[in-house]
Amino acid sequence: MRTSRNILLFALILISNQSFAQQYIPYLPEDQIFIGSDDLVDESVTTSISCQLLNIKDNKEVPVSETALARNSTNQIYYYRFIDLVSDKNSFEAMLNYEDPFSNPIQSIEISNPKTDKILEKWNYEYGTSLVERIEVNRYLPGAEKPEVFEIRYEDNDTSIQETIYTPKKAILQQTKIDYHYLENEGYHKVRKKYINDPLTLVQIDSAVHNRNYVKQADYQTKNNKITETKYTYGVRKIETDEEDYYQKKIESVQVNGKDTIRYEYEYDENDNWNVRKTFEMKNGKWEYSSVIKRTITYTM
Repeated sequence: MRTSRNILLFALILISNQSFAQQYIPYLPEDQIFIGSDDLVDESVTTSISCQLLNIKDNKEVPVSETALARNSTNQIYYYRFIDLVSDKNSFEAMLNYEDPFSNPIQSIEISNPKTDKILEKWNYEYGTSLVERIEVNRYLPGAEKPEVFEIRYEDNDTSIQETIYTPKKAILQQTKIDYHYLENEGYHKVRKKYINDPLTLVQIDSAVHNRNYVKQADYQTKNNKITETKYTYGVRKIETDEEDYYQKKIESVQVNGKDTIRYEYEYDENDNWNVRKTFEMKNGKWEYSSVIKRTITYTM
């Protein structure tokens, strides 16, 4: 169950830029999903994907961010770029290196500044029998002769994962505990608890309910004694292939605390992958066109 992934991406979450905190992509490999890689009919025939996010203001498109990823000949994502067109400080490039061309274990990740090519961070992975056990992070701060070095350690069993991020002085900065609860309908409930500081203080609980096909049905977030419920509604799109037809679920709308909040509209390329996803937000009782993602996919054939 720990290797399953939620293939629906709504945004790249950038963690706050506090000292020694993560601010690029997730450390844990199974959480490393990327903008634009969702809802593909067949990812094995894609070589690169680029996305442009634009906000709609006064009926005009305003660029917000751009992303790009590339796959190698064995379908591993080896390159990812995020460009923040509003604030350069959030932009980065990531090079992913694997233990071998035919397996998923990541050996190292190198984060750099896309404008200057200067290295920002290097992550080195160490594995146990089934999951990463330790990541050594080298963070290159401006003006420093040597990088700050700290580590992330993992403990896991069949139904849980614990991630602990340390400072260079070995104090606990943050800890995340993830538990999987299997449901009678063969789906599962994923509970993520986030703690900060030393001694640890619980600051947030995120719960996600998935069905038997690993599709997320709902999110529940508890923060500052407030619970936020988010539910997802899906449409079904028929995909015709030479071998057999099948049906793909695609998110159509989102409700937050029982109220209609977001809905999506799609346009498709000749390979049945979406290349335009429009977002509409409920404002003052009316749907308002708020943003659009334009996706370009390069295929092997």
